[in-house]
Amino acid sequence: RSGMPPFVGRKAVLDHIGDEKPRVRFAKRKSFTEAPDLAYVHNTYQIVDGDGTERARGNHVQVWRFRNAKWQIVAEVWDAVEP
Repeated sequence: RSGMPPFVGRKAVLDHIGDEKPRVRFAKRKSFTEAPDLAYVHNTYQIVDGDGTERARGNHVQVWRFRNAKWQIVAEVWDAVEP
């Protein structure tokens, strides 16, 4: 998130969101590109509270690598857009 160090691991993410339980909505359109062992996807996103109030929106990209017979996320960026 903007102005924060990267979250590393599940515990760090869960500690950050706490009991808020926000939902992430992705736009229906997306771009996905892949090669035999590397892929990336980018899209726009919106984060909303349980009552539907928007907390953030922006752009999202993930880089995937095929390792040990499975796809793994190797990099992920969430870039918030100012309202």
